Amino acid sequence: MLNAGVLGAAVCLVDDVDRLASMLEQGLASLELYLASFDPRGGTSEGPNYWAYGFGAFTLLADLLEWRTAGQLRLLGAPRIAEIARYPLRTVLSPGQHVTFSDSRSTVRLEPAQLAFLGRQLDVPELVQFAADQPVDPGSGPFGWAVRSLLWPIDVTKLDH
Repeated sequence: MLNAGVLGAAVCLVDDVDRLASMLEQGLASLELYLASFDPRGGTSEGPNYWAYGFGAFTLLADLLEWRTAGQLRLLGAPRIAEIARYPLRTVLSPGQHVTFSDSRSTVRLEPAQLAFLGRQLDVPELVQFAADQPVDPGSGPFGWAVRSLLWPIDVTKLDH
């Protein structure tokens, strides 16, 4: 998700609103093509590992854009986003094991912060619970998720165990 990196940096660094709007206009057209690659039930032909990477980048960018625009640009608002967010729930076979196809591995490391954030934002409580069920391995995830984990905490007192 090159767009997420470029647009994410622009959201944080570009002060000129007109310049930022032009950049976002171009990037959002590309993001629309990315989202169109998912089927109506949120599936992707690239498999669960690519969902974790690509939709993870999309989730971070969506949050940054909503923050920068004070809620005026909400990428997470479309109904198909909730379907895409449910994708890991539809591919899980057992803890940490997912249906494998394409060149995706059967073991997938999902980010608990992303799952919980999406669950709360999209009103999908099963994603919040799924987040709590993920193994925690703080040394293996990308730095961006480590920072977001501080901002998107999981309230474990409200989860079923």
